[in-house]
Amino acid sequence: NVHLSHLTGTNKSFIEQHIPHLSKLLTADLDELINDSEVLVVATKENDFSEKLNGNTDKIIIDLVRINDNLLEQENYTGIAW
Repeated sequence: NVHLSHLTGTNKSFIEQHIPHLSKLLTADLDELINDSEVLVVATKENDFSEKLNGNTDKIIIDLVRINDNLLEQENYTGIAW
């Protein structure tokens, strides 16, 4: 999770200089994130996210952490790096 208000130093400077529009792309609303995305990349094991992805077949899911074994059978799911 990225919280722009917590960034300092060179990380904050980089974002301000190179990707100032980042704040417009971030949301704390999980449903909004899923609805507005074509591809979902899972990088942490969050129970809420796992539940929302289970049965979701209209988004491409790339899983870096093996969030939920139930997703393994879905055609839109790819697990890598685990």
